[in-house]
Amino acid sequence: MTHKAIHVQTGRLVTPEQFISLEGPGYRERGVLPRCPQCDAPLSPYGVHSLKVTSRFDHPDGSHCPLSSTPDSRHAHLAPTDWDLEQGKHLRSALCDEPDRANLKAVYAACLALCGKLSGLEFAAMCKKADYFQVWRYKGLTLTWLPYVLVTLTDLPAVEDYRPDPLRLVLHKPARTALDTLWLRPEVCMLHRYYADTGRAMTRPPIPIPYPRATAAQGDTAWIRPALLATIEKCCLSH
Repeated sequence: MTHKAIHVQTGRLVTPEQFISLEGPGYRERGVLPRCPQCDAPLSPYGVHSLKVTSRFDHPDGSHCPLSSTPDSRHAHLAPTDWDLEQGKHLRSALCDEPDRANLKAVYAACLALCGKLSGLEFAAMCKKADYFQVWRYKGLTLTWLPYVLVTLTDLPAVEDYRPDPLRLVLHKPARTALDTLWLRPEVCMLHRYYADTGRAMTRPPIPIPYPRATAAQGDTAWIRPALLATIEKCCLSH
């Protein structure tokens, strides 16, 4: 569930009470519905006038959005405490708009360090999934912490002579805490490795956050050749 939604008419984040005050009780008859800041689905305000429940926005039945009541367990961790629509625009632009693609290369290098092996196309797939989940809008998220989110978004398949086992990286944080813990208290978070095909934990130790190799990698991108850069730039095509 979510306590904020996008009021399409103004492009602002609103609470259920604010939405009703703006649109009145006849919003549904007029075809005016707020949208989820994560999956863009139409939402329904609930409990605005109740004294027994906290007001919220409900997703359509069957939704697997991380903010719904029935999230896909694979991405259930993608639930921040708040959103920032303007930050979302700036963070997405910051990744791709540098003339020399410095930020793009730094984020890719960090993701590579976290995954061990990571092709340009696999990185582009992570960015595409980030667009789908609108992770750029997570309030407080910066380029420094972005790689730790990106690597949790997709499974990496086994590839002969490249990656012997299918890899899944899962963010572990204190129970019942929001995703914000990643950038507010990174020292209590870790990335755990799992076999993507079975969900079984790997025996390799977890990756601490921040990960020194990933931090160092962000400042060492001169090795990225034009052909690889052209591939990772695919994540900027939808920008």
